[in-house]
Amino acid sequence: MAVAVALAGHPVAAVTPLGVMLRTWGIVAVTVLVVGLVGAWPAVVNAAVGLLVVRYAVALAVFDLSDPAAPLVAAGVMVLIELAHGAIDGFREPAAARWGRAALVAAIAVVAGLVVQLGATLPVTHGMLMQAAGVGAAVAALGLVVVLLRGRA
Repeated sequence: MAVAVALAGHPVAAVTPLGVMLRTWGIVAVTVLVVGLVGAWPAVVNAAVGLLVVRYAVALAVFDLSDPAAPLVAAGVMVLIELAHGAIDGFREPAAARWGRAALVAAIAVVAGLVVQLGATLPVTHGMLMQAAGVGAAVAALGLVVVLLRGRA
């Protein structure tokens, strides 16, 4: 829950009507997550994670932000998915294996995020090459999410 609350509040929205809407969106997403966990409904948990990710993207776009913590946000989303679904599954595996997998997924997300950020800082002299790298990074990130959620909905 701590990861979900942190994601719901990051980045901190300004005190404007839009900022209030984003905070409310975060509260709704955490509430949906709680309902999904209490009801043991994987699809509802997935919807809550989706709400949190879209809220984060909208906050960045609306407030025209560049977030240096984006790789950590990605890691937080992956850990949230792993632990939320583990809670629904009843944690049938040993704690060491569960935490090890969550740490591995978080590390992969951080590295992928850092690579994307590094690519974003390169000069745009190779337009088509940079676009291809960006599309490749987006596909890889979505692929990781699909692999994690496969069979859990």
